[in-house]
Order: sequence, then C-alpha cells, then structure tokens
Amino acid sequence: MQRSAQALDRKHLIGILIIIVYAILVFTVPLLVDKQIAPILATVTLVMFAVYVLLALEIIHRSVLVILAGIIAVASAIFFGTINAEDSLDFIIESIDFNTIGLLLGMMIIVAILGETGVFIGLG
Repeated sequence: MQRSAQALDRKHLIGILIIIVYAILVFTVPLLVDKQIAPILATVTLVMFAVYVLLALEIIHRSVLVILAGIIAVASAIFFGTINAEDSLDFIIESIDFNTIGLLLGMMIIVAILGETGVFIGLG
C-alpha cells in the first residue's frame, strides 16, 4: 500500500514538474529569440498542455479537468481583453459547433451500445 502511495506522489510530482518546465519555456523562449507572443496565446497553450499531461497521468478526473481548463481559458481571454466580459457568453455560444457535438454524442452512444453487447471483447 505504501509503494502505491509513493508511486502516486511521484506521478503527481512528475506531472507538475513537466507543466512548470513547459510554462517556463513558453514564457521565456520567445524573449530569448526576440519574438512577440500574445499573452493569451501563451496562457491557452499552457492550459492545453497541462490538460494533456494531467489526462495522461490521470491525476485529476477528466470531467473536472476539462471544466476547469475551459473556465481558465475563458477567464484569461476576458482578463487579457481578447473578448469583452459583456459579450463573452454570446461569443462562446456562437462559437460552439452543435453539429460536431451531435456527431460525437451519436458515436459515443453507438460505441457504448456495442460495448455492452460484447463486440469489442474479441478485439483486445
């Protein structure tokens, strides 16, 4: 039991260190090569990279992680002035492609039904 707790702590530490190293790179490399990068772009790339790392290491539950990442991305866009706070909800709703969401939802339903019938058992 103690080994699994140590492995879990090591996994958390590795994930946090990877995210910190990426954050340092995102915010310092453009300065070293005399390039300008918009702060919102750096912040959103850092959020997306953190999501991938945390998903891969399974540190935080997927649903919670995606909701937090979305909130951080929208809040940083409002903070940096990319979108106005008054127009943010309208902009976000207009940006959603409901056809794609419907397609993904339909595919997930089909896969869930096929999984329950045992179609994928012989494939693994």
